[in-house]
Amino acid sequence: MKPHLAFLLAAYIIAVPLTRGADEPAGDDVLRLANGDSLHGSVAGWEKAGPLWRSAFSSQPAPFKMPGLDSILFAERPIPENATASKHEVLLANGDLLPGTVASLDAKTLALDTWYAGRLEIPRAMVRSISAAGVIYNGPEGLDGWVNGRSPDDKSWVFDDGALSTMDNATLGRDFKLPARSRIEFDLAAGGNFMVMVRFCFDHIDKPGSGYDFQISGTTVDLVRETPDRPTIRAGQQAMLENPLTKTPADAVMFADTLPMSPPVARRHFDIRIDKDVRKVWLFVDKKLVQEFSGLEDLPKSGGALLFSGGQLQNQGAPLRVSKIKISRWSGGLDPDGGASGDKQP
Repeated sequence: MKPHLAFLLAAYIIAVPLTRGADEPAGDDVLRLANGDSLHGSVAGWEKAGPLWRSAFSSQPAPFKMPGLDSILFAERPIPENATASKHEVLLANGDLLPGTVASLDAKTLALDTWYAGRLEIPRAMVRSISAAGVIYNGPEGLDGWVNGRSPDDKSWVFDDGALSTMDNATLGRDFKLPARSRIEFDLAAGGNFMVMVRFCFDHIDKPGSGYDFQISGTTVDLVRETPDRPTIRAGQQAMLENPLTKTPADAVMFADTLPMSPPVARRHFDIRIDKDVRKVWLFVDKKLVQEFSGLEDLPKSGGALLFSGGQLQNQGAPLRVSKIKISRWSGGLDPDGGASGDKQP
């Protein structure tokens, strides 16, 4: 990591996976220099060139310039009661995330107000995206960041008109590093006879892994547990969905049996809410709670990746399309229209 990137990221302790050395007391902030030295004290403020550092060896805070810095390790401290809640999250070019509220943005600089470091001025070239607080991903806008199949040459999935699309029984995945409480939303469209697998909380995207899998087939949804060394195991009672074209109860008619051999193709909105701490998953379809899955003993230690796979497609020319994907940190609410931090755009 470049020194100036590490310096910026270290301003937010959660975003920086640094550990203390034996000679770095837990009560101090630690300024680590590029030459390997370190200083103990606290950050007194920030200037454009770098931090102002307060220590016992100086009566006044001393300025440090970024080229000489490696990183800053902040002492753990609670969020002040009077701290202003962050409205945005800034994703940097190297994948790290900074919370704060955007004060201004121009062609050269992003000014971000934070409770932990005051106002940060970040070069525009270092900024990949800005989103509402709590939103991890909102797309797609292309295939960038997604792993297409298990081979670099696999072109089974394409980006087409705002959707991820395939005509094949292929897998597309991305590691979102899902937090303990998370929410996965997407629209799914398919025609003909189909089964779609939505794998979440997986530990790998480029080889067989462990995690949970919603297997969607017509008007039925099964949640199964997958591992590389054992068959899939059902993790809850099968959920039954209403037929979106006829509104007929699912236990009376199968969705695939009523679809015409050509479009129109049914589109459904799926909303998966995950709480690893209580070992539960909730499934909403078209803003209705379909089922709560509990007792998922392996959920707390599961991974953070999401994968889509066309398990069986007999689509008579209609591709499987996944669109309007939104990944959020989830506050725990079960309101069909809310419950995720950052659901409202600033």
